[in-house]
Amino acid sequence: MKKIGFLLGATVLVLSLLLTGCGVAQGEYDAVVAELDAAQSQIATLESDYDTLTQKVANAKLYGEILENYYFVPTFEMTTAETLELSSMIDDTGDAELKEKWTTYIDNLTNESYVAFWIAAWDALWEALH
Repeated sequence: MKKIGFLLGATVLVLSLLLTGCGVAQGEYDAVVAELDAAQSQIATLESDYDTLTQKVANAKLYGEILENYYFVPTFEMTTAETLELSSMIDDTGDAELKEKWTTYIDNLTNESYVAFWIAAWDALWEALH
């Protein structure tokens, strides 16, 4: 009986020592959790930056298409369909200044308003790229 008590006590003692020695130290755990939080924060920031850049690329592409397709075509040579397509593309940019310059040009058809519109288009592309 003494032998069983001794073995039982020794077993409890060994198990308690083993169980307290298992696992990760709290300091290490806290450091890893902090590192994980920092990585998740960095991911959120990078995703936001990616979304911003994706939008900038889309805007720059639209301005580029406007300039590529219509810059060298005098407006008086455009068909009605081309004029409507250009107007639609300008609307798609959401650029109030560019839309205002286009409307002014269409309403007045002067060289000055024509140049003002294309300068605004080039400026908008420049801003979209930066």
